[in-house]
Parts: sequence; structure tokens; C-alpha cells
Amino acid sequence: MNDWVGICVFGAEEQMTAELINLTPHPISVSTPTGIITIATSGTIARVDVSEQPSGDTVNGVPIKMRTTGEAQGIPAAKPGTFYIVSSMVLSAVTGRPDLLAPDTGKNANRDEKGQIVSVKSFIRNNR
Repeated sequence: MNDWVGICVFGAEEQMTAELINLTPHPISVSTPTGIITIATSGTIARVDVSEQPSGDTVNGVPIKMRTTGEAQGIPAAKPGTFYIVSSMVLSAVTGRPDLLAPDTGKNANRDEKGQIVSVKSFIRNNR
């Protein structure tokens, strides 16, 4: 399990030190004021239950499926001083867990010449 402890900034005035546990299947690199740190995967992966069924429709000959998402799985109980890093899909499926963060892979992420993400500059938290 990763035990990297860093500074999480949640507002202009508010900072806290917390343990970050990566529940994604890949390491997360984060740009900090002192350099890039990498948060290793914890070995536990949070996922969303997904089922897909054929819709019977096609577009230009390619089948279209209907996807139904269910509940998130693999998320530990909240623990004081700990934040869990999850995918944006998992974050979207869960409410009432301010301890869940997703990497901000939007336009501000650091990318290489091929457009692949090298590191993120921030996390996203649900507003619900």
C-alpha cells in the first residue's frame, strides 16, 4: 500500500496533510511545487458495476450497445486523515464521500508531445 503523505490544498486558506491511497489500476503522477511525485496503486481497485446489452441499432454498420452503470465497488470505509484516489467514473457513481478524489485529467494536466498525460496538477472532488 502506498504511504505517501502530502499536502492537499482545498481552498485559498485551507491546507491539510493527509494519506493518499490510490484505488486505480495505475500509478498517479502529481505535479507539486517541489516536483512530480508518483502515487503507486494500492493493490485494491475501485470499480463501477457496468452491464451492456445490444440496442439493436447501428451507425454506419457499427453496433450500438446500451450501457447501464451500477454501484461502485472496492471503496474502503472513510478513515480520518485519508483520501482515496479513484477514477472519474467511480467518483461520479458515489455521493456523500468527500474523501474520494479523482485525478484532474482535463486541459490543465501535463501532457507529452503525443498528448498522453504525464502528470496532473490537481484532483477533483464531488460537490455532493
